[in-house]
Amino acid sequence: MIEMSEKTLVVQHNALVEARYKMTIEEQRVLKTIISQIHSYDEDFKLYEIRVLDLARLIGVSDEYYYSRIKSLLSKLRKSTLLIVDENGDSVETGWLSSITYRQGKGVVAIRFDPILKPYLLQLKSLFTSYELGNILRLRGMYSIRIYELLKQYEKISKREFSLDEFKKTLHIDSEYAQYRDLKKYVLIPSEKEVSKNTDISFSIEEKKQGRKVIGLTFHIKSKKRLQVISGEENNSDNISVDQLNTKAIFYEKQVEEIKEEPKNAYIQQLVDLGVTSAVAVDLVAEYDAERIERCISLTKENSHVKNQAAYVVVAIQRGFIDPKAEEKAKGAELLRLAEQREQLKKSWEKVKARYEDWKTRAVDAALQEMATAEIEEYRRQFMNSQKGVMRDAINRSEESKKRHFLLYMRGKLSLDSLDVWALKNAVDLSAFPDDMRR
Repeated sequence: MIEMSEKTLVVQHNALVEARYKMTIEEQRVLKTIISQIHSYDEDFKLYEIRVLDLARLIGVSDEYYYSRIKSLLSKLRKSTLLIVDENGDSVETGWLSSITYRQGKGVVAIRFDPILKPYLLQLKSLFTSYELGNILRLRGMYSIRIYELLKQYEKISKREFSLDEFKKTLHIDSEYAQYRDLKKYVLIPSEKEVSKNTDISFSIEEKKQGRKVIGLTFHIKSKKRLQVISGEENNSDNISVDQLNTKAIFYEKQVEEIKEEPKNAYIQQLVDLGVTSAVAVDLVAEYDAERIERCISLTKENSHVKNQAAYVVVAIQRGFIDPKAEEKAKGAELLRLAEQREQLKKSWEKVKARYEDWKTRAVDAALQEMATAEIEEYRRQFMNSQKGVMRDAINRSEESKKRHFLLYMRGKLSLDSLDVWALKNAVDLSAFPDDMRR
C-alpha cells in the first residue's frame, strides 16, 4: 500500500487532459488522487489499494461519516464516463474505473482502472502533463481543476487559445452559461483567482471579440518561481521521462528547507547501525522527511524478530510503513477531531440556512409589495382553498398564523432562487457541508 502525499505526481496523457467529462470537485479530487498512485513503471493496471481514512483526509472530507461519503463518491466515479478523442481522431467513450473492492473490516478500498485507459496512464514517455497532487487539492471551484490542467499542459508555451464554443465544449458546459457575462462571473473569474493563488501557475485572460461579442479566450500562463533540482535540464513534457519526474522531483513550489547537519547525521548513523550501507542511508535521509525516517527506524527496532533489518527499514521508509498501534491511536484522535469539526460545521450550516430563510422571507415580502391588491387576494383565496380539515382550522386560529402560512405558501408560488443558486450569487461556499447535512 502506497503512502499518499500532496507531493505525489499526477501524470496523464494530454488526450486525457483534453477529454470531455463533468464531475463535482470532490469526485475530481478522488480521481486525481487515485491516478497519483499509478507507478511510472507499471506495465498494466493493478488493484490500487488505498486506506479510506487517508483518502478522506487528503481530499478534505472531514466528518465522522467519511467512510460512507468516500464510498458514495467512488460509486459515482464508477458510473462516470468520459469522451476521449484518440490519435486517429476517433471518439472513445468509456468509464474511469472497472472495479471497486471494499476490504471488509480493514478500512481499505482496492480500485482498478478501465483497461481502455492504459495508453493514457501507463508507460508515458511523451505528450503527457504532470503536476504535484497538492496543486489541485487546494482548489474548491468545480471547474478550477479542469482549467488548471488545460493550462498546465501549455505551461512551457505560456499561452493557450480557445474559441468560446471550444472552451465550453471541453468543460462539458455547452448548454450552460448562454450569456458570456455569467460564464465570466461564475467560471472564469473564480478559477483565475484560486488557480493563481493556490497552484504552481498563474494566469490572466484576454477576450477576443467580434464587435461587442466575445468569441474567444486567450489564457496567458505564468510559472511561479520554483527550485529546479536537476541542474541544466528542462521540464519539457515532450522529451523527459516520467521516471525522471518521479525519482528526481524536478520542481518544487517552495525552496526546500535546509536540514540541520547534526540530526541528519544521527539518522544516517542509526540506519548504518541497522545494516544499511552509508550510500543508501545518505540517499534515504536526503529524500524523505525526518518524521518518516524516525518512525520507520523505531518500527524496525520494535520488530526485532525480523532477520534482515536493513532491508526492512529501507522498504519501510520507501513505502511509508506505519506502526499499527500508532495508527489506531491516530485514528482515534482523528475521529475525535472530525466529530468536533462536524459540530462546528453544523453550527455554520444553521447560520447559512437562517440567512437563506431570511432572504426568502424578504424576497416574498418584496414581491407582494409589487403586486396589485386583487392579485394578492386571488393568491389568498387559492391558499385557503388548498387547506383542508384540521390544517385549515389551525391556520384560522389567528391572523398571525394565517400570515405565516400564507408567506410559506407564496414561497412555493414565486420563482425564488434555490439554495445553490442563492449561495453562488452571494459568494457563500457550500462545498464544505456534506450532503447528509444539507438534506
